Amino acid sequence: MSSPKNGYTFVGKDLGDLIDDLETKGLAVNRVKGRALKLAAQPILHDDKYNAPEDTSAGVTSMKVGRIENKKGGSAITIGIDRGVMKPVFYMKFQEWGTHNADGSVRIEAKRFTYNAIQKNKDKASKIIINELRRALRT
Repeated sequence: MSSPKNGYTFVGKDLGDLIDDLETKGLAVNRVKGRALKLAAQPILHDDKYNAPEDTSAGVTSMKVGRIENKKGGSAITIGIDRGVMKPVFYMKFQEWGTHNADGSVRIEAKRFTYNAIQKNKDKASKIIINELRRALRT
């Protein structure tokens, strides 16, 4: 699972082998991967919303699991703010990454709520993906 815009990437150890097995069995790999990614994104989204600054309620309500994109032989899913509602809540990126004044002093301290949600849940998300792929192989 990855978020190409911010560089957070992680995958399970035997993910490639499981996908190869799904292809060998003739299963709908993209459908199974999509379901696995969406399930794995839920704990990250939950913590992302929970840890977002309290004064960003419009941003928190617009956070969701996005669509799956296939890029460079892998799949990516966006977790967080939907691009369609970006204008009213564009300030969320400043809350996540922080800002600096021209002299280099901190203007808005970075909250890193998305980064922290990913770091906290990446092992759980990897296990969800692997378990979902294994479940598909058993059926």
